[in-house]
Amino acid sequence: MNATIDFSEVLSLKSLKVLGYTTDFNQCDCCGRESLKGTVSILDTRYDVVLHYGTGCAAAANKYDTLDTLNEVKKMIKEEMKKYNTAEKLAAKMTLDCNIQKAKNEFKAAPEKIAYDKHMIDREPLLEAAYNDYAEHSKIVEETFRLGRICDLVKKGIMVKYSIPFENSYKI
Repeated sequence: MNATIDFSEVLSLKSLKVLGYTTDFNQCDCCGRESLKGTVSILDTRYDVVLHYGTGCAAAANKYDTLDTLNEVKKMIKEEMKKYNTAEKLAAKMTLDCNIQKAKNEFKAAPEKIAYDKHMIDREPLLEAAYNDYAEHSKIVEETFRLGRICDLVKKGIMVKYSIPFENSYKI
C-alpha cells in the first residue's frame, strides 16, 4: 500500500521544507540505509531537490532553525506514521474480512461440502435403523469421518488460496 501524507502546515526550516511521509521510497538519501518502510520527503529549497530521509535522519537533521522546530517535526512524523499504520491495519483487516467471505462462499459451494451436508442430514435415520447392527453403524460413522476429513482438506486449500490464517478457520 503506497501512500504520501501531506504536511500542509510546513514548519520553518533553514533551507528545507518537510513535504510529508511516503512509502514510495525505501532508501535514505542521508545515510543510505535501505529497506525502510517509508521516508520523509524533504524539499531542499536551495537546489529545488526533493530528498527522502529515513525518519531518524529527518528528525535528527542538523538543519532545523530551533530545537522547538525539531521536536515539532519529530511529533508530526510520529503522528503521521501512526495514522498511516492505523490505515494500513484497517485495510488489511478489511481485505481479510473480504477474503473470509469469499472463502466461505466457495467452501459452501464445494461439491465435497455439499456431499458432507447431505450425508449429515441422511445419516440420522440410517444410524437409528442400524442401531443394533454394529457393522452397519460403524460403516456410517466411518463415512462421516471420511467426508469430514475431505471437507477439512478442501477448507484448508481454500484458506491457503485466500491467504487466511488458521486461527480464522472457524469463520469459514
